[in-house]
Amino acid sequence: MTDNLPDRALHRASDSDREAVVEHLQAAAADGRLDLTEFEERMAEAYRAKTFGELAPLTADLPETAAHAGPPEITLHAVGSSVNRSGNWVVPRKVVVKGKAGTTRLDLTQATLLSREVEIALDAVAGSLVVIVPPDTHVDASELRTSFGSVNIRTDTTPGSGGAPRLKVTITGSAHMGSVVVRHLYFWEPWIRNVLLRWRRALQSR
Repeated sequence: MTDNLPDRALHRASDSDREAVVEHLQAAAADGRLDLTEFEERMAEAYRAKTFGELAPLTADLPETAAHAGPPEITLHAVGSSVNRSGNWVVPRKVVVKGKAGTTRLDLTQATLLSREVEIALDAVAGSLVVIVPPDTHVDASELRTSFGSVNIRTDTTPGSGGAPRLKVTITGSAHMGSVVVRHLYFWEPWIRNVLLRWRRALQSR
């Protein structure tokens, strides 16, 4: 009798089978087992896979404990204070920002993104939100309600000619007497970040 494993490897995979593998990859990225590039490459392969044999290698080196999805959303509170998220932080599908007389800065350029589409739901009064996005990001703020405030999107909001954007950021909710800015990194910010990183490492090694 032949082993039935090779037969299963030739079986066609369903949409739910592919989604299960992507959820496994998302959890692994949230745990730090995959970096953003590895996650994106494996996710693309998962969606292209036709059979179980093509899906199996994508999670073969990941423990079963990582086979749970990351949090669907997080909530950040900036009340009379500032909130800063940068570096390799985990960005779920939805980020809720609640602010009152506070500032929130979200840097997505080095983050682990659990989805190619991220919603930022804003509920702010007399506060500010700054979102720093990587290149090839489509930004949609058409559903954001503002009063006595400003919205300044300093990126190309249209998808690139090369196909679908790498990331889509949708900003919803409301901002009263505040400002919303969406931009790319300034040219000097990566240099400052590297200097600070070297400084911290030097202090930790003492």
